[in-house]
Amino acid sequence: MPHFREFIDPNFLCNLDFMDDRGNYISKVVTIKSVTKEEIHNGKGGKETVATVNTDETKPFVLSKTNMKTIVRLTRKPNTDDWTGDRIELYIAEGIKAFGNLHDVIRVRNKHIAPAEPVDYTMQREALRACTTIEDLQRVYIAMTAAEKSGCLDVKDEMKTKLQ
Repeated sequence: MPHFREFIDPNFLCNLDFMDDRGNYISKVVTIKSVTKEEIHNGKGGKETVATVNTDETKPFVLSKTNMKTIVRLTRKPNTDDWTGDRIELYIAEGIKAFGNLHDVIRVRNKHIAPAEPVDYTMQREALRACTTIEDLQRVYIAMTAAEKSGCLDVKDEMKTKLQ
């Protein structure tokens, strides 16, 4: 029998992505990267256009009307383009009645989240700039964490062009 995840749309965040190893739901703080329109299957054989929130920390998630209103209330910004960089906390609300059944759904917590502290990647950027070969650049870049890679991508690309 296939794993249950094979039956879930892998392109979007769902309640199961919030489960820890013990089967308990955990919350996630995310930074909004963008809000886009996506066409998805509506479960009735058709398609519908929905708003989706893209973040660096998770897969995109479909933005319900409830969550949209919460974000507008928290940010005081009705234009979704203005949400870029705002941080929100996502959690799972259990037993929400929708479409005639009870569901565990993603919700935006009605709570202000402080902006993330900027991280200084000077040492990592300098380590990339000190590379003298492509192999050296590759070794240094691979040893970085995902956050460090994200913060130093421009220098890696600059050095890659320079060393080729």
